[in-house]
Parts: sequence; C-alpha cells; structure tokens
Amino acid sequence: MSIANANFGFVFERPLALKHWRTIEMGADIPFEEQNVCPCDGSPLRLFAEHKSMQSEKTIRIGWCSVCNYLGYVDRPTSEWMARFYASGMWDSGKVREGAHGVFRGNGVLALLSELSVGKEKTICDIGCGYGEALSFLKERGFQNLSGVEYSPHRARSARSLGFPVMELDVPSAQVFLLNHVLEHLSNPQQELEKMSRMQSTGEYIIVAVPNVWGEVCMEILSFLPHLHAFSVDSLIALFGGFGYEAMIRKESGKEIAIAFQKTGKKIVKSLSAHSIDPMLQKFVSGLGLKKHLSARPRRLWWFRKADVGGQTVLFRNSRLDALYWKTFSFFVGYVLRWKVARLMGTYRGQKGLQSTAISGVQQSVPTAAPITILYEGNITLFYK
Repeated sequence: MSIANANFGFVFERPLALKHWRTIEMGADIPFEEQNVCPCDGSPLRLFAEHKSMQSEKTIRIGWCSVCNYLGYVDRPTSEWMARFYASGMWDSGKVREGAHGVFRGNGVLALLSELSVGKEKTICDIGCGYGEALSFLKERGFQNLSGVEYSPHRARSARSLGFPVMELDVPSAQVFLLNHVLEHLSNPQQELEKMSRMQSTGEYIIVAVPNVWGEVCMEILSFLPHLHAFSVDSLIALFGGFGYEAMIRKESGKEIAIAFQKTGKKIVKSLSAHSIDPMLQKFVSGLGLKKHLSARPRRLWWFRKADVGGQTVLFRNSRLDALYWKTFSFFVGYVLRWKVARLMGTYRGQKGLQSTAISGVQQSVPTAAPITILYEGNITLFYK
C-alpha cells in the first residue's frame, strides 16, 4: 500500500544535548534562495519534507527528484551567506586536522587513481582539500604535482603549511580533479563542474565521492545545514553527463558512492524512468522512528549517528530525572542490545552514537503539504559540526 499521501509530522520543541553537533537558528537575518528543479537532470522537484516555524511562519522545503532520486533543499541560505559561513569561526576555526579520516579518504582516492593508471607526474587538484591530509597521503606515495582549493581560510592555511599551493576561490587547471565529500556542500554544483570542465581536455578525470542518499542518516539529510544535496548513483551520472563526463569506475557502498568520471567532450544523456516516492519515504519513516504513533505529550526522537534507525522514548520535564533516564536508556541500547545494534552499525560505542531532540505530535489543526513535516515552536533550527 502506498504511503505517499500519508503525513508523518512532529513538533521539534528544542534540541537537547546533541553530541558531535552544534545548532544554528534560521532567523529573518539569513537571506534565502530557491532551487525548484533538480540540479542533476533539470526535472521539477516534488515536495518531500518541510521545516516550518510556528513563530515566524518561515518554511524550508526539501525536494525529491522522481527521475534520479536526488534529495536537496528547495529553500536554502544564499551562496554568499554559505561562503561567509564556511569562512567564519562558526564552521571550524578551532578544529585540528582530520588525521585518520584524511588518510581514509587518501586510501580511497589512491585505489581509484591506481585503477585508472594515472601517472604520478600528472597534475592533481583536490577541491575542498581541507587540512591537506589527502594531498600529504598522495605526496608520500610519489605523486609530484599536487594542489588544492579550499573555501575555509583556516583549513587553507593549514594545508599551505604542509607545502601545497592552495587557492581559496579560483580553480586551477588539472588533469585530475578530486571532489571527496565536497559536492554535497556546494550551493551550485553545476557552476563548479563547468569551471572544471573548461580546465580539462578530453580523456582527463574527475573523481567524486559523496554520501549515498540511501545510506545517509535521515536526520542528517533533513537537518544538517552544510549538506545541501543528497545524491544517488543516477543523479551523479546525470549531473556529470551533462558536462560531457562518462562514468568509468563506480564503487557503491551503503554509506558512500565513489565514481571516476572521464571527459569525453560530448554531452551524455542517460534515459531514466520515473521512480515511486514510496521507497525513499519508507527509508525516512523507519530511520526517524515514525512508525509508532506520536502522542501529543513531549517525547524524545532519537536516532543513531552512523545508522539509519531511530525511535522514540519518554521525555521528562524534570531535567535531572530526564538525564538519568537518558543515560540508562543509552546504556541499555549501547550495551544490552549491542549485539543487535552491531549488525546495523558495524561498530558502536554506547551513548556517543545517539542523537536526540525533544518533540511532540503534530496537531491536526496544522495544515501540512509534505509527507514529512517538522514544526518548530521557535525559529527553525538546523545542525552543523
């Protein structure tokens, strides 16, 4: 039975202690722009979810493409505001280098470069190079002509300190561009791809890795501000094909998609048929724990940081009692049910894997147009790291 016409809504009363996350209110001072069509294939986006403020009547919509299964913000902060956000201390000015995470990304890139038989003398540019960890990894393995582009001044300075030429705005020419978990952050991915395409000749490569829309945690897709887009394999192939790139190597896991594209010099259009919204909606209903009926009383909506599974628990008004209950619940899920969680997550470290928000059921008097509606008593609140 189709669930496309059902509504799964809740009132987001306030963020609780969200480990690993910070929050930002989407107030009237933040300028917004609209994207009503899929950036990958140009199809009109269907309303999938919406954030609504009961205080200011502000709405942030999330759209779904029935052709390529792309998900992304219809309403989002302007590209100028996002650029200032990444350049500000809000984003990451106090952070240290990525360490093991950067090495992990380097391993993935190295494997694709090896499969493509890319010579170590080739020019390689890492777009969104961060602290330069992946560039350092490649340099240690003999690659000689390495550069980067980084939009965060703090991260750019860190990468330069390792000896790499790093630009903050312009894109240099390169025989291989790397886009490692960067595409989902870009306000206008088509504009950036056009720049890279102009810099490359036929036969050269772009290697891209992004979170897999089917494996990314639902609440991250709905509420993690820096990720403006969620891509499927079909959406990536459509996006890059529009600029004359063909997928040569494709690696897909539950969490990640990695594709090596080669420039062919001619636009590639792949014929795709429309999808039903039900599989995507089922993912979110299950991942957010919305199968259970939401009562009007305040509750916790919890989900795992690294797995698409969530649920609801009691929320006590007394903060001390609630803290005690939450610690007990976290321990129970993390250790007593560890055997079950391990099958879903691979590994789990108790309470650190849980996130939580305070919610209550949507009142019937509130009109909602999207299958999933999140109402806020105050301003809409999104997350970032």
